[in-house]
Amino acid sequence: MAIRYLVAAAMLAELASSPALALTPLPWPEPAAECSGLAGALRDGTAIVCSAPSIADPSFAAEHRFRCDDAEACAYTQTMPDERTLWRRFSEAGRAEFAANLDAHAPHSIGAIGARECEVRDRTGAIIPFEHAHAAGHHH
Repeated sequence: MAIRYLVAAAMLAELASSPALALTPLPWPEPAAECSGLAGALRDGTAIVCSAPSIADPSFAAEHRFRCDDAEACAYTQTMPDERTLWRRFSEAGRAEFAANLDAHAPHSIGAIGARECEVRDRTGAIIPFEHAHAAGHHH
């Protein structure tokens, strides 16, 4: 029995030093009071948390969160009115397009590439395809 515990302890020690633990997400940065750095963070792949008025409802302060845990996995969320959340899993092209639209102050900063990378979730977590949320008048 003691040998089993030693073997189990050795296996756990080996797992603790494995690269899989390097995939643990990093903590989020402190929230910024405004989002002037969002476009730069998208280009650089640096993490950001910030708040800005929603385009659809200027009385609503949308929270934006962006982070790349590795080169292949860049995630973005934005809170929306009506207890919805916009979720994106960014490609490099999607990040560049979104950053350019933010720089140009485009009224709807989600472009064609971004629409393919988006989904909207309601308060229960149910997924609403981006195209349906957009068609229903829930602009971003």
